Amino acid sequence: MPDAAPHDIPNPQGQLPWSSGFTQVLRLSAPIIPAMLSQMLIGFFDTWMVSRIGCTEFRLGGLRIPLDTVSNPDLGTITLSAITPAVFAFIAVATLFRGTAFGVNSFASQSLGKGTHAEAGRYAWQAIYLAGLSLLASAGVYAVAGRLPTRYAASPEVYASALAYFRVMVWSLPAVVIMSGLQGFFQGVHRPSLPAVIGVASNVVNVLLNWAMIYGRAGLPRMGMAGAALASVIANFLAAAALLACFFMPAFAGPYRTRRNWRPSLYRFWRLIWIGAPMGASWLLDLIGWSVMIMYITQRVGAELGNAHPAASNAAMTYLQLGFMPVVGVGLGVSALVGRAMGARQFAHARRFTAAGFILGGGYQLLIGVLLVVFRRELIQFFNDDPEVVRIGSQALIWAGAFQFFDAMGIIYASALRGAGDTHVILWTSLVLIGGLFVPLSFAITWWVMPRVAPSLLSIGPWIAGTIYIVLLGVGFWLRWRSSAWERVDIFGRQPAAD
Repeated sequence: MPDAAPHDIPNPQGQLPWSSGFTQVLRLSAPIIPAMLSQMLIGFFDTWMVSRIGCTEFRLGGLRIPLDTVSNPDLGTITLSAITPAVFAFIAVATLFRGTAFGVNSFASQSLGKGTHAEAGRYAWQAIYLAGLSLLASAGVYAVAGRLPTRYAASPEVYASALAYFRVMVWSLPAVVIMSGLQGFFQGVHRPSLPAVIGVASNVVNVLLNWAMIYGRAGLPRMGMAGAALASVIANFLAAAALLACFFMPAFAGPYRTRRNWRPSLYRFWRLIWIGAPMGASWLLDLIGWSVMIMYITQRVGAELGNAHPAASNAAMTYLQLGFMPVVGVGLGVSALVGRAMGARQFAHARRFTAAGFILGGGYQLLIGVLLVVFRRELIQFFNDDPEVVRIGSQALIWAGAFQFFDAMGIIYASALRGAGDTHVILWTSLVLIGGLFVPLSFAITWWVMPRVAPSLLSIGPWIAGTIYIVLLGVGFWLRWRSSAWERVDIFGRQPAAD
């Protein structure tokens, strides 16, 4: 499906027909969704591949796929317990930078609607400069990573595996920031196919490198968890280089002046931080809430009741991406369309795009929720057939299925608010619900309620708290969108003269 044209909305000053609203959302989201799915699949296969460390082959029907060069069945549970906390730790470091850089999407889409195309290129350059600063964060985090106390892991073996992954992965931060900024640019100017194709290609490269580096295949040394991280670092830098090459192509160097407007602009850099940082901070808060569940509570439960608890939660968390990643793709399309409508002052169109996006995303995640509940045991068994892991993970998927519809509500309406530049409200809503509800409720249910109700299912406590949090978050963003306060947001401020 081709990229959406910049100005192909019928009836630009009146109400947008439903058919056109759905068509526009689908046209812009269609290239993004495969990229989101490929990103989901890469996380899925990363988790699966490290969970098979110690297994020499995988049988699928009559097909035998060679895996590890070392046989040790106990390694799989350790690495499955370690991978999600390690990934979450890296995402926590990267999220504030990534969210700030992706703020380019709001500036680019609104510049498109206003007809000031060169501004989109200028703001993309500010994200590239932000990536340079992120290298300092990589160095600092690497230096302190090994000093974290081991008591926060289920076992010393889990801690060592997670640390081996994290200390390599942290060096991909500059590439991830460049990718986020340029993805925001291309999606904001309604050219999402380029980052989508590059994203899919980089994920394929990542899987192939994983196979070689984790297990010691294709003549490479066996690196285990560190090999999984190094594969991701290489794939991320290749993707960032490809996006930069596209950024300088004549199709963008002309109207968006991507080659000429490279000079730093303190004002634009500050505006990008002012609009983008709240987005990154809200993503970080959400991650912290879930990290309390994965990196602390389930690991502490595992220290008392065994590695089956963190392994089960990690497997269940992997399936969450199956639900929200495609809807994030729809949300990105909605965000770019709302931004363009905001730039052109077409508020009714922005509402219609958002409603169409929610119908699509909500319907999809409702279906995913049903599938998670119905096939919960089979889904957990795909990762680990230990009866205890399956029992605990199946209970987690019941709660995951329950909040899918409201998760879509939160994603779509937060995306619409982000396109309008109403990012500070997103931050404060997340702060109140995570700090005041999700985190304390996770502890209360786990250590006070569950011991009295189901002491063998302590690690399900945070899943119950997470369900309540996501329901309230989705409703909160929906109410903010209905208030129409976002119509008064001005992301550009007192725009300086052109460079």
